[in-house]
Amino acid sequence: MTAAWRELPPGEAATWTTRVYSAGAPLWQLPFWTAFLDRSGLRTAARTLPVRRFRYFVQPGRAWACVMEVAAAGYKAALVQDGPVGLTGPVDAATIGRLCAMLRARGYVFVRFSNRPDRLATVSSQHRAVPVDLLPCLQRAGWELHVPLVSDEDRMLAAFSQRARRAIRRAESEGWEIVRATADDGFDQVYGLLAETAARKGFRAPPPRETFAALVADAAPVDGVRMYLACRPDGGPASAVVAVVDGTTWHYLWGGVDAEHLRGGVSPTALLHWTAMRDAIRRGADAYNLGARSPSSVEHFKRQFRPLDVEPPPAVTVPLRLLPATAWRRVALPASRVLWRPVRKVWHRLAAATEHVG
Repeated sequence: MTAAWRELPPGEAATWTTRVYSAGAPLWQLPFWTAFLDRSGLRTAARTLPVRRFRYFVQPGRAWACVMEVAAAGYKAALVQDGPVGLTGPVDAATIGRLCAMLRARGYVFVRFSNRPDRLATVSSQHRAVPVDLLPCLQRAGWELHVPLVSDEDRMLAAFSQRARRAIRRAESEGWEIVRATADDGFDQVYGLLAETAARKGFRAPPPRETFAALVADAAPVDGVRMYLACRPDGGPASAVVAVVDGTTWHYLWGGVDAEHLRGGVSPTALLHWTAMRDAIRRGADAYNLGARSPSSVEHFKRQFRPLDVEPPPAVTVPLRLLPATAWRRVALPASRVLWRPVRKVWHRLAAATEHVG
């Protein structure tokens, strides 16, 4: 007999990090990431957005699901981003059906699944499933720039722009050393560079130091946060990048540069990213996510690596309580589309937890 889905207490969810990561879970299904988003202010945004909390469910031996619970106008909805995750193999339609039944019993009006098209096939087969996003303002990201990773480093370099290759060679020839920073060695320098760059360029500020430190600690069992520093042989660190890691993709999160240290010299930033990409290849990743296409000045730098433009994942919604879900679709959804831009703007500020470019 197949085991039923059950909810995990938040404290217990963290103990599943290694197992869920080993199953190839995308970032938004990893407990260390959603806990970070929670600390970064997602839950406290109730006055502006209806997000309430992340909840964690497991079907022992079979599947895992991190669910974002949303409440608005007396409705309670469930959002499953890039999940559920099969622990021993692909998630089948029966497992999705049991998850939907469990969520319905808990009072949810509908559940929205956002995922790659091939992984939405089992969701689309559910009773009353529709290819409609009933909460379009709550998506994890817009268009992103992904660099495909291949094991042949010469082939990868050849795919970069001439400007990127030249910047990498110059940084190497000038003696820049790229080192891994850890919670015990280099963390303060990394955080200082992120904060200084944000203040100087007017970028989104990184999270408070203790929030960043908690992310590093929570991700430690899977080495899920990678911090890199660029140092000259005769001086201290002058540039840093931070990436968060899931089973298939490394996601560039923040970057920082000491403008004074680099005055008149070549920037090692391209070499930093190239070093992270090579480490990602060795870890078996197939993509390096450079993040959003904006602002234009940063996009110009990212385009040097010849990334692919990746659109936001599609969504399929499964109504769990037909009448309230229909009312939401006919009344609340059109109203939310009127407010789409201002709400989305606030949402992406909160999801600044997910990306900062420097």
